[in-house]
Amino acid sequence: MPDIPVSRPLLVVSPNMKSVRSALVASVVAINCFVFLLLGYELHGARLQKEREVATSMENVTLLLDQTITASVQKIDLALREITEELTSSLQHRGQLDAREVNDVLSSWRRRLSPVIGIRVTDVAGIIRYGADAPPGTAPSYADRDFFIAQRASNDGRLVISDPVLGRISQTRVIAFTRRYEYPDGRFAGVVAAAVPVDYFAGLLSGLDLGPHGGALLRDSTAALIVRHPPNPATAEQPGARTFSKELGDIIASGVPFKTYHSLQTADGRERVNTYRRLSAVPFHLVAGEAAEDYLADWRRMVERDAAIGLIFLSVTSTLAWSLWRSLLASERADEERRIAAVAFESRQGMVVTDAHSNIIRVNRTFTELTGYEAAEVVGGKPSMLKSGRHDDEFYAGMWRAIQEEGFWQGEIWNRRKNGEVYPEWLTITAVRDPRGVITHYVASFWDITRRIEDETEIRNLAFFDPLTGLANRRLLTDRLHHAFAKSSRSARYGALLYVDLDRFKELNDSLGHAQGDRLLELVADRLRVNVREGDTVARFGGDEFVVLLEDLDLDRERAADSARAIGEKLCTALGVPYRLQATHADDWHCTASIGASLFRGHDDDLDAVLARADAALYAAKGAGRNTVRFS
Repeated sequence: MPDIPVSRPLLVVSPNMKSVRSALVASVVAINCFVFLLLGYELHGARLQKEREVATSMENVTLLLDQTITASVQKIDLALREITEELTSSLQHRGQLDAREVNDVLSSWRRRLSPVIGIRVTDVAGIIRYGADAPPGTAPSYADRDFFIAQRASNDGRLVISDPVLGRISQTRVIAFTRRYEYPDGRFAGVVAAAVPVDYFAGLLSGLDLGPHGGALLRDSTAALIVRHPPNPATAEQPGARTFSKELGDIIASGVPFKTYHSLQTADGRERVNTYRRLSAVPFHLVAGEAAEDYLADWRRMVERDAAIGLIFLSVTSTLAWSLWRSLLASERADEERRIAAVAFESRQGMVVTDAHSNIIRVNRTFTELTGYEAAEVVGGKPSMLKSGRHDDEFYAGMWRAIQEEGFWQGEIWNRRKNGEVYPEWLTITAVRDPRGVITHYVASFWDITRRIEDETEIRNLAFFDPLTGLANRRLLTDRLHHAFAKSSRSARYGALLYVDLDRFKELNDSLGHAQGDRLLELVADRLRVNVREGDTVARFGGDEFVVLLEDLDLDRERAADSARAIGEKLCTALGVPYRLQATHADDWHCTASIGASLFRGHDDDLDAVLARADAALYAAKGAGRNTVRFS
């Protein structure tokens, strides 16, 4: 159980009435001083908590906007990729572009993206030939634009993103996303450009919930202002300006991806908590902040409330202290003992009882047997002495929240015995309340579930792994194949499946017995493990059949096939080395392997088809004389 910062009642017992009165006065003064200190501490903590919440909120807001912009950029880039492929294909098959066909493709993508995004295609000289909505008789050109020059000079096929520029067709500030397209011989043919208005990003900023006096701004790669929301009438800063605080300048210069900082002086004179984030998809800088007068409004009302509570508490305690003391002392002690006896020690499980401060006041014998601690070693201490270190503060905060709200929590937790051993236990914590509903004690019961965890692990191993070799079994391989197909579909990279069958394995079983056959299978499994890449899966299908799953080979089919063949040949070589089955060289066994391979990419083929092709390739390898690799 976590420590509980609650004050301990001061109990005074004396036959002398005068000393009782003195003690009572001292108690009232001490309690009220403590309450006011506690209220002050609470207010201080509440303000810090509120600032942490705002910082987290701003980090989440900027991260969400970064993810939104990244998704938009990825969609725009997908459009540019497909358009460049269309153009390259047309040049390859026809030798020229069909204006109507190109404009139809551009119009289709513009409808799918956004009507405000202009998609244009230039020729090799930078003249916009397709998708232009310029006035008739004009021929706008991108020839002098930095992005056009960069695409013409580089043939690496990358996406080039410009800083905000004045659009020559829209006459508004836009950000250009561009890719080059090429003639069949690889020569530069022109640029496909998507012009995104700056107002598009302003619309994204306007959707942020930053409070009545919050604000957000976006700056380009040179830290020039792109857009601010809401516009700030208190400053003359215009789009393109590079005026900003030294603090923000230092953060940008440091190159950190994001940072939250507290600004006491801003352009409009408001105190804010700001989060800076360098966007991941475009070379821009985002800053979003919430004003203190917004996020501290509830805290200021809390100050007023706590001040009233403190005064009321002082008045009530001074008035009722004497009458409450004598009437409640005896009954509270009797009730306390009855509650502890009723809840705690009717069980043979490990039991711990604490007071409202989480000070241990009693444990049972089973506790000592499970933890190794005697009662004298723990009474007066905190249950936190049993912590294993495997759980973070959030775990304990959630546990404590459940106890406060529901009066009860149970679950699996890892604790540490006196000898240092960390073990799992099933823990139940119950809050004990008095007739007024005030928590007075906590009772925890627990038992060791180490054996259950071990049984669950053993069951999982039996379900997913081959008991002889420790390799993945058919069930686990099938599951990983489904994941590999899905991953390949997303990345468009080829994978491969290798069927491995041992040659002359039956001769070993017939001549030396099944025990030596099992030993050979174990050695084969070891060689397969060390001769594949990290991340590849090796499985045993049964008998002398093994399967190797290769992922992320290459985007190109031929290169992927070459990689798979190289790995297969490496496995053939490794498996062909003689096996030492017994103590002497005379007992070495020579065994080779035949391997059938099949490529796959995404969901182009279903799982059964890939398995069937690999099986067919295996039979082809057997027919070719064994100890070889064949593809199907």
